[in-house]
Amino acid sequence: MAIINFLADVNEQNVQELLQQVNFCLSIGEKQIEINIVSRGGKIQQGIIAYDTLVKNRDFITVNNLGITDSAAVMIFCSGKVRKCNPNATFLLHSTFVPDIIAKQFDEDKMSRNLKNVQLINFAMSRILATTTNDNKTVFLDMIDKSTELTAFQAQAHNLVNSINSTLEKAVLKGNINILDSSIKIH
Repeated sequence: MAIINFLADVNEQNVQELLQQVNFCLSIGEKQIEINIVSRGGKIQQGIIAYDTLVKNRDFITVNNLGITDSAAVMIFCSGKVRKCNPNATFLLHSTFVPDIIAKQFDEDKMSRNLKNVQLINFAMSRILATTTNDNKTVFLDMIDKSTELTAFQAQAHNLVNSINSTLEKAVLKGNINILDSSIKIH
């Protein structure tokens, strides 16, 4: 079994590294890949790209929320067939943001296009969550619109999490592949 620790923000570089590592593991015949996640999120489009790529190999992937899986990282979490978390884990679902520079330069056409993009991204996130949990998209759209933080037990009630496991608290850094951001400190 290969264990990948994704202790990073969701951005192009980190997602590319994650996907390369998963592809490498599959290419050498690994039949079980665990991805441990601790992430504040990041670029939602990159989270969706990771999901769309990883979900094709869902049967080989288990994902674990070791504490915080926010925003775009929730999309990565959804890619696993088996989805576990520790009892203190949280999941943050929220709408994507309009960049400050666009908001400061009020241009009705740009604002309208950006609002449409935000709605499309929110719809894509809710579709992924609904597909993963076999729940209704509108439930997740509402959570996204309200910036909802789910506890482990709330996430389990919505079928986002298959099981809550207290031994996951000790799992961090037992993996053989680490994707780390310099902004995340491990003690």
